[in-house]
Amino acid sequence: MSARDLSARRVREGDGGVCIIGVGKMLTAARAAADLLGASSVDVTVWDPRVVKPLDAEMLADAARHRLVVTIEDGLRDGGVGSAIADALRDLAPTDGPSVRVLGVPSAYFHHEKPDVLLSRLGLDADGVVAEVSAWLRSAAEA
Repeated sequence: MSARDLSARRVREGDGGVCIIGVGKMLTAARAAADLLGASSVDVTVWDPRVVKPLDAEMLADAARHRLVVTIEDGLRDGGVGSAIADALRDLAPTDGPSVRVLGVPSAYFHHEKPDVLLSRLGLDADGVVAEVSAWLRSAAEA
């Protein structure tokens, strides 16, 4: 396997407003959210990190040019990949970097459910990502 095989890949290029990074199987939700947001004239960049350690420098540099970065993973939010991405973006652009929203599983007990039902309840699906982006866009417009 070459280093290129381990590089993140941009699967959709947007205008610099919103970037969604979908980790693992959450790439499907990221792409679906981008399609839904695109239907509302919100242009979205989507990245598939493919490998999370080390984080891809090109992906981070591209994400840093956006106003909002949303990470989505089906692992724990606290200390997960999204947190590492948020930290890396703060290091890249400490004063003028993007706002970052980390979506993942909270550290709490959950009753057993089918995975898709649980992910939906946690906002870890396309609708949850759209809701997060929409809420951020509303608050940015009010500011």
